[in-house]
Amino acid sequence: MSREGHGLDWEGLLWETRGFLGLDADEPVPLDELRETAEANGWSKREFREARRDADQLVNVGTLGEPRVVLDDTVSDTNDKEPNTGSDTPGVDTEKPASNRANNGEIRQHVELDTPPEIEPGEFPEDLKGVAQWLTWKATDDGRKVPRAPYEHPDWPDKFVSAQDPDVWRDFGTAADWSDKLGGYGLAFTIRNRENYPGEQFVLVDYDDARDPDTGEIHPVVREHIERADSYTDVSTSGTGVHIFCQGELPKGVKAIGAELPDDGRFPDAEIEVYDSGRYSAMTGDHIVGTPRSTRNCQSFIDELADEFATVAEGTPDQLLHEPEKSKDELADVETTTDIQDVFDAIQHTGPRDIRLRSTVTHERADGTKSLDPSWAQSKSGTRLAQVGDGWVYRKGMHGLGALQVVALEERIITRVDKYPTGEDFWAAVDALRQRGAHVPQYEPAEGEPVSALPLAQLSALDPNERKRAARKRGHDWPTTSEARERLRNRVIRAMRNGEDVVIDAPTALGKTHTIATEPWLDQTDITGDSPVIHFSETCEARDGAAASSHDATGITSATLKGRKEKCPVASGKHDSNDDDDEPNTVITINGTPASDWFDAVCDGRGVPFSTAHAYLAEYNDQNTELPCCEDDTECPAKSQWDCVPRDDETGETAVDVVHATHQFAHVPGLVRNCNVVFDERPDFTLDISNDRIQRGVTAFLKDAGAPVRTWESFVQLAQHDGINTDAAKERDATQECLGHQPNREWYLENSDAHTVAPALTRAIWYALRDEPDTNDRRSASVPHEPPRLDGSAHENEGWNRVWVTVVVDGDNRIRTVRSAPDLSLARCVIGLDAQPSAPLWQRNTRPSINTERLLDANERRLWRRFERGLTIVQVGDATHPLASGEYFNDNTNRVLIDQLHKSYGGGFRTVVTASSVEEQTKQLMREAGVENPETMHYGEEKSRNDFSDETIGLVNGSIDPGDDYVLDLLAECDLNAEPETVETESGEVRRAHGRGFVGDDADTAREILASVRENHVAQAAGRYARNADDPTNTATVFVRTDAIPEGFADLQVPGVEWVATDTQRRIIEELRQRTNATARDLAEATDVSKRHVAKTLARLLDDGSVECREGVGEYGADVYSADTAPPGVVDLGSDEITNSSVWDTYTWSFAIHSASRNVSEAPLSSVGVSPVEDRIGWQDEPG
Repeated sequence: MSREGHGLDWEGLLWETRGFLGLDADEPVPLDELRETAEANGWSKREFREARRDADQLVNVGTLGEPRVVLDDTVSDTNDKEPNTGSDTPGVDTEKPASNRANNGEIRQHVELDTPPEIEPGEFPEDLKGVAQWLTWKATDDGRKVPRAPYEHPDWPDKFVSAQDPDVWRDFGTAADWSDKLGGYGLAFTIRNRENYPGEQFVLVDYDDARDPDTGEIHPVVREHIERADSYTDVSTSGTGVHIFCQGELPKGVKAIGAELPDDGRFPDAEIEVYDSGRYSAMTGDHIVGTPRSTRNCQSFIDELADEFATVAEGTPDQLLHEPEKSKDELADVETTTDIQDVFDAIQHTGPRDIRLRSTVTHERADGTKSLDPSWAQSKSGTRLAQVGDGWVYRKGMHGLGALQVVALEERIITRVDKYPTGEDFWAAVDALRQRGAHVPQYEPAEGEPVSALPLAQLSALDPNERKRAARKRGHDWPTTSEARERLRNRVIRAMRNGEDVVIDAPTALGKTHTIATEPWLDQTDITGDSPVIHFSETCEARDGAAASSHDATGITSATLKGRKEKCPVASGKHDSNDDDDEPNTVITINGTPASDWFDAVCDGRGVPFSTAHAYLAEYNDQNTELPCCEDDTECPAKSQWDCVPRDDETGETAVDVVHATHQFAHVPGLVRNCNVVFDERPDFTLDISNDRIQRGVTAFLKDAGAPVRTWESFVQLAQHDGINTDAAKERDATQECLGHQPNREWYLENSDAHTVAPALTRAIWYALRDEPDTNDRRSASVPHEPPRLDGSAHENEGWNRVWVTVVVDGDNRIRTVRSAPDLSLARCVIGLDAQPSAPLWQRNTRPSINTERLLDANERRLWRRFERGLTIVQVGDATHPLASGEYFNDNTNRVLIDQLHKSYGGGFRTVVTASSVEEQTKQLMREAGVENPETMHYGEEKSRNDFSDETIGLVNGSIDPGDDYVLDLLAECDLNAEPETVETESGEVRRAHGRGFVGDDADTAREILASVRENHVAQAAGRYARNADDPTNTATVFVRTDAIPEGFADLQVPGVEWVATDTQRRIIEELRQRTNATARDLAEATDVSKRHVAKTLARLLDDGSVECREGVGEYGADVYSADTAPPGVVDLGSDEITNSSVWDTYTWSFAIHSASRNVSEAPLSSVGVSPVEDRIGWQDEPG
């Protein structure tokens, strides 16, 4: 956060706390009480800690154990005078503080937090000295601290031993005696493995590279932790680390904690690790003065560390976050169970010693910890996976892993370390775990016993108030729509007040646009910093919708900035010549070209600012006349709209509550500099520019610069030339000197190959070509660029429109990507609003440091969408159905699906979202199925549109896949390393692996980029329905025919299209439709198809309930079939009483797909077979 103190008013908080406690003015305030006051004012514990860490003006004049704080300006002279209130309370002596007695009676000296603490050698923890868990250690030649037991092996004192072997543990005195009499030995203490010693109570908080051994300075976060823990603390053997020894345990589900500490220039590599089981530590006795001489119970501190630094995989069942109900011994003889908790307990008891892994052990330590090379990822060091205690830690990101996760990763059941296997994947992982040697009972639930963590279907049938009470009984809750909107408003306000750069991940239909457009920002200068609020929308339609919200809101003032074609009649073509009788009074051309076409060529084709082009046209138009948009000495509306926007031209004060514009206006410096910038949806500042156009622009620039090369080929060759003192090297150096050239105004306006980014493009391509390619044979470079000031009216103090131009070049020297992102560094804050944010894409288009933050957690989000918004998502089938090119669009399959939806829902089904390549085909299939006035929308235009908001039934058909090149280009931009996963066929051919996975250090980011196109578009498309969360009758069911959806997004899953009739089967069906009734022989003779084939076709239709059969009533006892509308296929979309199997696929119970408040089913869903997505273990993580 950019504002000092994270926005906390320390003076106000101190004043309020003193008043509550009855303290005199300027009297030191207990830090705990100050924290309570901050929390009462809406600040979280984490925010308070971060603010406290950054607040230099807040000084502790108490002790580490009992901190009491004042502002620095009240401390400087308190030794010399009484407080201003005239109180008899003496001032606080900051130089010679009185000793303070801790709760256990020991005397501890006061330590100033602003000075390095003193070290007291030879002081080991008093309580640990009374525990026989000591041993000795001696360093190896490479510096490793290896445990030894000379008292156990006096003839071989240097023998390596295991620190977890109880035979080598001794009391403190014995270990100390042997350490003293043997050179090079030190003392160590073992924290026992809690699986074998459940009574173990000690915890080690280990900080590495967090202390300066020369000055004694300690990382500020570590100083704060020492203060919070109030337990024995010492310095490590190297002098660069700090150890806090305390009592407690890590929360269930957290195997260990390991993470980087917040950035501090003095300690760039500082890390924190926390262990409570199976760990030993070298002990120095270099006690930090001011901390207790014994360990203390620090459970709340440990829990806070887990909240702040530990990770729990998304999708982890709630049952795995609590203590097992049964012990490992109690489960040892259980082979089958009707209690699902037994399965969870067995999984929790499974540790490294119980299973076989494919990952290779690369290093094994004497304390039992191991380093492994994970079989599912590339690890250059071969040590990315660590075995610690009874679990594992994936070092990149420090993700704690359980046995089920590790096995699932090795089996490729899951591909991300921050995910937990769910649904069918969960059971596949359990089977794999058993095959690796784990004992997990087989689950056989009793009939009639539901097993879901929280059955959403049962909740649907309840009254809303009863629904919430039922959920709360199981520990779950969700906000109402008004509560969620208030949370959104508060988060936006906090971000703006603190000057944050953050993307707020909020679900669709929550009112993100309305929140920004209707707030009286002019009245809240303490929030805005007295700076304008600029609201950038993705499309003109979205911008106008936001402007309408501002207009309709009472007391809100706003301005709307529009493009040249919307504001300037000349640029819009109203003064172009035409063949109609309605010829304009004034026709404007330049060099014979209609004015609007010339504007397009110059502004869009060359990037020239409209104001510059407008001035040039006014001076050089063929008619030599005043432009019609400026008659009578008026200013063109496209230019006059900027009067007093965003600030008053005379006073410089903010003019309106909010300014509305589209994303591209972010290139205007006046709308960014010292403004509160809000992007509604993620902007995309890539340039749509062909390789031919780039090459022409570059060569035109080189010619104008007088460079020794004039062709693209020569330019590329010289850029990649590495010689010295050759003719080519001289030409290369001369060309590089020309890269700083700036063409004059006429070049941009009169040279058809010119472009305002040509100078930057030339430099960026040059530097990219001179760089080494990445693993995907791509090069990338970014350069700052200030587009030329082509009009004399540009003000020097505007800061102009500096941009960052980035290019990606492939192995064939073709330009893959050109991005021209505005420099937002001068914005007061940058706030993004997005329902499906992709961090890499936001960072490339706004600020590299921008973070994403969820407004609602995964459970809240899904439940809010289902029960407050009224949107139910039904996944159809389990295939991806990529339709970007239209190549995989199957007319027959889609016809059957659309026909079934129309049959089931009649007029309720009339809308589809799909890929643009198949949009017309889809609409035609809808017409053929009898859908009246079908409407479609295609991917890419779905964001911010409300066309389908009142529809009750919808179909999202297929997905769009950008292909690997899109992902690899963005990886190159971000300087990340990942490549497509491949497999080798039996013939030796290397092919793309199924599933579109990636391998490499940044494979997770690659998958996120791919998901940003596939999953996010699908989720946004489904979000076009049920848009009015305030209307309880505005509900919808959306069928999504693709598996390319965010994890946990679907509430239900149905098989979908199971069978499509062949041409032969169609003949049978058509014949049956035309007859009142028929036997299989009748149909066989009429269609010239074998009786056996006819019988199979009829059996299929009979199973689907599409035909009726009267058994044995025909001639010679034949079965007679009849059907009015036998379909050309079978589609399973569930039933009106959709059978909801639990995730375990063993127990079923029925429920209605719709909520009790509304009857969706004009016609029933047609058949059984819904996969129980909503009753899966725990709660699914669902971003939409």
